[in-house]
Amino acid sequence: MSEEHEHKPEVEETEHEKTELDDTTRNFLTRNYFFLNKPSMPTWRAKYFLISYLTIGSGIFFILYFNKVFFTITVGTLSILTGIFSAYKAMKPYLAEKEKFSNRPTDDQIENWLLRDIKNNIKPKAIEMLSLDKNKIKDDNFIIIPHPIFWQVGGIEDEYITRHMSGEGYYNYTSFKVQVLALTENYVSLYTCTYDWINNVIHSEGTNEFFYDDISSIKNDMEHISHKFINAEEPEEGEEAKEAIDNSIGAARVFRIKNMSGESITLVTDIPSLSSSPRVGQKIDKIIQVLRFTLRNRRYGETFEVVRPEEEEKIDDEKEH
Repeated sequence: MSEEHEHKPEVEETEHEKTELDDTTRNFLTRNYFFLNKPSMPTWRAKYFLISYLTIGSGIFFILYFNKVFFTITVGTLSILTGIFSAYKAMKPYLAEKEKFSNRPTDDQIENWLLRDIKNNIKPKAIEMLSLDKNKIKDDNFIIIPHPIFWQVGGIEDEYITRHMSGEGYYNYTSFKVQVLALTENYVSLYTCTYDWINNVIHSEGTNEFFYDDISSIKNDMEHISHKFINAEEPEEGEEAKEAIDNSIGAARVFRIKNMSGESITLVTDIPSLSSSPRVGQKIDKIIQVLRFTLRNRRYGETFEVVRPEEEEKIDDEKEH
């Protein structure tokens, strides 16, 4: 969750990845990505018998090569064929699992599929729950902020709260807290839910909204999260204090909007200890800027023009030349 609020293009896909897959196939491949372990070779005992078959067959065939006895030729040939067939039977499951493992989706595919599912499944729900006019939603004023869940949470079974390390050293996850922040003409709205991506199920939906005139402060800071990693091991006797530190999710970057009554809208924007994909999460620097300027405009009449990141780069280049 280390990207600024800018609409980055999805990772470029190969021609094979662009092929549309039906939901069942895509879900099957996604499950393979997270739950399929790298297959191991058959046991040494199986290998021993296979080698024995081949050795005996080869030995008999060597003898019959010099004696040219029909019976010996037949026995030797059958022994070799038996060894080959045994090898095939023993290796077939391994080869099938190996092929399935090698055909798993790439890290980029998984991330693209997740972003696509959030956009297609959760964005419409947020618009509906917040009673927004989708034709009036602007990119700068509407942001979806997912962060992974890697602790026990109601509504999602533990087996579906898991992760897989990518080739680049970060993790991709199966369950998320999705936060949608919308800035409309008169108020700021928040929609939240937990998302079991593997089963495409939305849980624990909630909404909140503050009128701009009621907002007293906005803050972007680090706060502690007391949840424990779902794969945390039970501490040994006398190690409770160390276990509490090692198994705690720890610090998270939190954006908080507070109103006059003391109520607050809270969004978790980054959890460093989860090392999640930088392509999935976003910082919300740009929407904080938009919100601050909106408040100043309403209260003090200040006007502003939001400069997009690519325009900022262009301005910097012009200054240098």
